[in-house]
Amino acid sequence: MSRISGVSAYRGLVRVAAFQMRPILDDARAAGAAVTAGVSWAADQGAGLAVFPETYLHGHSYDRETIARRARRLTDPEVRGLAESLRGFPLTVVVGMFERCGNSLRNVALVLRAGEIAGVYAKARPNENGVAAGEDMPIFGVDGQRFAVNICNDANYPDLAQRARKGGASVLCFPLNNVLPPATAEQWRERSIGNLVARARETRCWVISSDVAGADGTRLSLGCTVIVSPEGEIKARIPEGTTGKIVLDLNPRQHRYAP
Repeated sequence: MSRISGVSAYRGLVRVAAFQMRPILDDARAAGAAVTAGVSWAADQGAGLAVFPETYLHGHSYDRETIARRARRLTDPEVRGLAESLRGFPLTVVVGMFERCGNSLRNVALVLRAGEIAGVYAKARPNENGVAAGEDMPIFGVDGQRFAVNICNDANYPDLAQRARKGGASVLCFPLNNVLPPATAEQWRERSIGNLVARARETRCWVISSDVAGADGTRLSLGCTVIVSPEGEIKARIPEGTTGKIVLDLNPRQHRYAP
């Protein structure tokens, strides 16, 4: 296996890892340690891309005051520390946080590589109180392929995935944090999977999601961590209610986009 541009290359494939993790609230050090441990495992597996849950660094919330307390600037020591802790690993990492950007709050996914923030995607359809919508759809490279990020509620909007595909992405990463009241979690149990399968089929992209699983106070996440082929076939899935990790080789070059 060779190494190219700081990420792993394996016979022209993109090897991806996705994680289903327990929620960690208001403890960036513990969350960062959990991410670093996962990245170390992914690197041992030869992965070039690792995907972690939405707003994992400090935890998710729908409450504006809680979000404001958890939000950090990209220059904050906790954020920089997470990026720098991954410097020694030859892969690209996607992990979420609430960002304080000027006077706004955003739900973002960081794309981390070689100890640096290589890019940021801001949730285009935020459903959290007081969170501003992102406007850009950046496209990132990994192992000679191109990927984009949509975050959780974005999966309900097919136009966002189509926009990423038209921008050149062949892999779509979906950080999730489906912590909901138990009755709502049950209602979304199949719909969350259905959305990811539909986005894969519509765009002819690989879809990789990463979710949390477990209780967060009175709320619950069953977990929806999957890897879906461009044909809409679930190739790997972490069982509901458990934590774990999956790794799979993708070959986006075999699939052409038909709008």
